[in-house]
Amino acid sequence: MADEGNPQTNRKPETPWWTPSSEAEIADALRDGIIREDHYREVKREAPEPERLARAIASLAVDGGTLILGLAESGAGNFALHPIPLKGERERIEQICLGGRIDPPLHVRIETVRSASDPDVGYLFVAVPVSPSAPHMVGGKYWGRSDATKYALSDSEVRRIHDQAQALDGEDLSSLLGIEIRRDPWKNPAGSHLFVVAEPFRKPRRSLVDVMDEDDWGPWLYDHALGGEARKDFKFAPAVTRGTTRVFRRAGGWAFSSGLTEDRVLEEGTREQYTIDLEVSEHASLRLYCGRAGERISDSYLTDQPVIFEELILGETRRVVLVAANLAREVGYFGSWGFAVGVTNTKGAVSYWSRMLLTPGRRYSEQAYMNGAVTTFEEMEQDPNAVVRSLLGMFNRALNDDMVPIPH
Repeated sequence: MADEGNPQTNRKPETPWWTPSSEAEIADALRDGIIREDHYREVKREAPEPERLARAIASLAVDGGTLILGLAESGAGNFALHPIPLKGERERIEQICLGGRIDPPLHVRIETVRSASDPDVGYLFVAVPVSPSAPHMVGGKYWGRSDATKYALSDSEVRRIHDQAQALDGEDLSSLLGIEIRRDPWKNPAGSHLFVVAEPFRKPRRSLVDVMDEDDWGPWLYDHALGGEARKDFKFAPAVTRGTTRVFRRAGGWAFSSGLTEDRVLEEGTREQYTIDLEVSEHASLRLYCGRAGERISDSYLTDQPVIFEELILGETRRVVLVAANLAREVGYFGSWGFAVGVTNTKGAVSYWSRMLLTPGRRYSEQAYMNGAVTTFEEMEQDPNAVVRSLLGMFNRALNDDMVPIPH
C-alpha cells in the first residue's frame, strides 16, 4: 500500500499527478489502458543512471507530470507490472533533484506503492510540479517534452517558455480586476456587484478550441466547463447554471449569461439583481460579473438597509474555481493560477446572514472589497474552499466573524 500518511491517494488518472493507493489499483489502471507515456507521464522499467534520470525529471517540470518507475513495456505502448527494489531509491532521487545535477534544483514529491507479495519491492511515482524556474538544465542543456518523449530544447523554445512563465503578481491581478469593475454594465448600481477574475499563469499549450466540438460548443461548455460540482445550484439567484443562463460566442471566447445580450449589453427590462455573466476565453481564463452581491431591503426588521449576500458571493466564487479546474484539465494546464475578487458598493452594508439571525451585524466600512490570491491546480482540484477562503476570508470575517459556510 502507499506509504503511511501519504496525502496523495485516489488521484484521478487523467491528472498528471495521479498516484494509486495499491498494486491492485496499478494493475487495474494498466488493464484499462490508463497508464501510457504522454506529455505528462514517463514510464521506466527501473531507475536509470543519474544523468538520464535527471533529464527525465527536468523535462517534466515545464508543464508538470509524473515519472513512474517499476513498469515494463509489454508492446504497443502498453506496460506490465515489474516491481523494483525500493531500498535507497527515494533518497537517490532526492539527491539527483537537489544535489546539483539539475539546475536550478527541483523539488519533487515521491510516492511509494509496495508490492502486495513483497514489501521490499514496488513502484515509485515521482510527481514533478510545474516549476516557475522551468526549463531546467541537465548536462548543459535545457530539457522539455513532446507528446511522448523528452528532448533538448532549442534557444527559441527556451525563450518562449521564459516569456510565458512571467508570473502574475498582486499588481497584475489588481489591474485585471479593475478592468472588470470598469466594465460593469450598470453605470449607477443600486446594490453591490461581484467580480471574479481567474487567470492561468502561463498560456496553456492547447486552447479550448483544440479540445471542444466546434460545431456544438454550447452543450460542450455546459457539460465540461460546468461539469461535476460546478453545475450545482444554490438558493440564491442569479446563478451560472444550465437552467438559468444562455451561452453566447464572444470576442476571444464564450459567455454564460443571464440579463445580458451576446454583445454584453443589458437586455431591455432586465433587473440589476438578476444579471450574471461568466466569460470563458479560448485559453481558459475566466471573468465573472454578478449584479446581486447585495441589495437594499426594507421590512419589519430593516428599513431601507443595504445587505450583502455572502452565500451568493462565496458560492459563485467557488464555482469559478471549479470551472477553472475543469477547463485546466481539458487543455492540459496544471500550473499555477491567479484569482481576484471584487465586491463593489459595500459601504454601510450589513450581513444578510446576520439579518436572518435577527442580530444587528456590523456595517461594512469601505466602499469596496478587493483581494487576490495565487494557487495551484492541485489546490483548486483538492480543496477549492481553501482558495475561496484565501480570497474572501477577510470580507466574511469583517461582516459576520466568518459564520457563513461556503455553499457546496
